[in-house]
Amino acid sequence: MKFALGKKAKFISDRSGFAFPFREKVKEWNGSIVHRSEYEEKHPQLTPRKPPFEPQALFNSRIDRSEVAIERLLNITLLLQAQQVLLLLLLKKLIMEGLLQIL
Repeated sequence: MKFALGKKAKFISDRSGFAFPFREKVKEWNGSIVHRSEYEEKHPQLTPRKPPFEPQALFNSRIDRSEVAIERLLNITLLLQAQQVLLLLLLKKLIMEGLLQIL
Protein backbone atom coordinates (compact mmCIF):
# COMPACT_ATOMS: atom_id res chain seq x y z
CA MET A 1 0.00 0.00 0.00
CA LYS A 2 1.37 3.38 -0.96
CA PHE A 3 1.14 6.53 1.14
CA ALA A 4 1.43 10.19 0.23
CA LEU A 5 4.82 11.83 0.64
CA GLY A 6 3.45 14.63 2.83
CA LYS A 7 5.44 17.48 1.26
CA LYS A 8 2.80 20.05 2.11
CA ALA A 9 1.06 18.19 4.96
CA LYS A 10 0.95 19.51 8.50
CA PHE A 11 0.37 17.84 11.86
CA ILE A 12 -0.73 19.23 15.23
CA SER A 13 1.75 18.76 18.07
CA ASP A 14 0.35 17.02 21.16
CA ARG A 15 2.45 19.23 23.42
CA SER A 16 1.99 22.76 22.10
CA GLY A 17 -0.95 22.45 19.71
CA PHE A 18 0.97 24.23 16.93
CA ALA A 19 1.02 23.00 13.33
CA PHE A 20 4.37 21.69 12.08
CA PRO A 21 5.52 20.03 8.84
CA PHE A 22 4.45 16.36 8.78
CA ARG A 23 7.97 15.11 8.00
CA GLU A 24 9.37 16.64 11.22
CA LYS A 25 7.17 14.74 13.67
CA VAL A 26 8.69 12.51 16.35
CA LYS A 27 6.97 10.01 18.66
CA GLU A 28 7.94 10.24 22.34
CA TRP A 29 8.23 7.37 24.83
CA ASN A 30 4.77 8.13 26.25
CA GLY A 31 3.07 8.00 22.83
CA SER A 32 2.82 11.74 22.23
CA ILE A 33 3.57 12.94 18.71
CA VAL A 34 5.55 16.18 18.85
CA HIS A 35 7.85 18.30 16.67
CA ARG A 36 11.54 17.45 16.91
CA SER A 37 12.21 20.82 18.60
CA GLU A 38 9.81 19.83 21.43
CA TYR A 39 11.09 16.26 21.82
CA GLU A 40 12.19 15.20 25.31
CA GLU A 41 13.91 11.90 25.99
CA LYS A 42 12.69 9.66 28.75
CA HIS A 43 14.21 10.58 32.10
CA PRO A 44 16.49 7.84 33.53
CA GLN A 45 14.67 7.83 36.89
CA LEU A 46 11.48 6.65 35.18
CA THR A 47 13.14 3.28 34.53
CA PRO A 48 14.98 2.41 37.76
CA ARG A 49 17.71 -0.18 37.73
CA LYS A 50 17.03 -3.61 39.15
CA PRO A 51 18.47 -4.16 42.62
CA PRO A 52 21.66 -6.24 42.66
CA PHE A 53 21.34 -9.99 43.00
CA GLU A 54 22.02 -10.92 46.63
CA PRO A 55 21.40 -14.61 47.33
CA GLN A 56 20.55 -15.20 50.99
CA ALA A 57 19.09 -18.70 51.10
CA LEU A 58 20.75 -22.01 50.35
CA PHE A 59 19.23 -24.35 47.80
CA ASN A 60 17.92 -27.63 49.33
CA SER A 61 19.38 -26.90 52.76
CA ARG A 62 18.68 -29.06 55.81
CA ILE A 63 18.83 -28.20 59.49
CA ASP A 64 21.40 -29.66 61.86
CA ARG A 65 19.95 -32.68 63.70
CA SER A 66 22.16 -32.64 66.81
CA GLU A 67 19.46 -31.99 69.40
CA VAL A 68 19.81 -32.46 73.13
CA ALA A 69 17.54 -35.04 74.75
CA ILE A 70 14.48 -33.48 76.39
CA GLU A 71 15.08 -35.22 79.73
CA ARG A 72 18.48 -33.59 80.05
CA LEU A 73 17.17 -30.26 78.84
CA LEU A 74 14.30 -30.08 81.34
CA ASN A 75 16.01 -32.02 84.16
CA ILE A 76 12.87 -33.83 85.30
CA THR A 77 14.20 -34.63 88.78
CA LEU A 78 14.52 -30.91 89.59
CA LEU A 79 10.96 -30.33 88.41
CA LEU A 80 9.65 -33.12 90.64
CA GLN A 81 11.58 -31.78 93.64
CA ALA A 82 10.22 -28.27 93.03
CA GLN A 83 6.68 -29.66 92.82
CA GLN A 84 7.12 -31.49 96.14
CA VAL A 85 8.44 -28.32 97.82
CA LEU A 86 5.48 -26.28 96.56
CA LEU A 87 3.04 -28.93 97.79
CA LEU A 88 4.65 -28.93 101.26
CA LEU A 89 4.48 -25.12 101.43
CA LEU A 90 0.80 -25.19 100.46
CA LEU A 91 0.02 -27.79 103.15
CA LYS A 92 1.89 -25.77 105.78
CA LYS A 93 -0.07 -22.62 104.84
CA LEU A 94 -3.40 -24.46 105.04
CA ILE A 95 -2.51 -25.89 108.47
CA MET A 96 -1.46 -22.47 109.78
CA GLU A 97 -4.73 -20.91 108.65
CA GLY A 98 -6.72 -23.71 110.28
CA LEU A 99 -8.28 -24.87 107.05
CA LEU A 100 -6.65 -28.28 107.27
CA GLN A 101 -6.41 -30.45 110.38
CA ILE A 102 -3.99 -33.31 110.77
CA LEU A 103 -5.56 -36.49 112.19
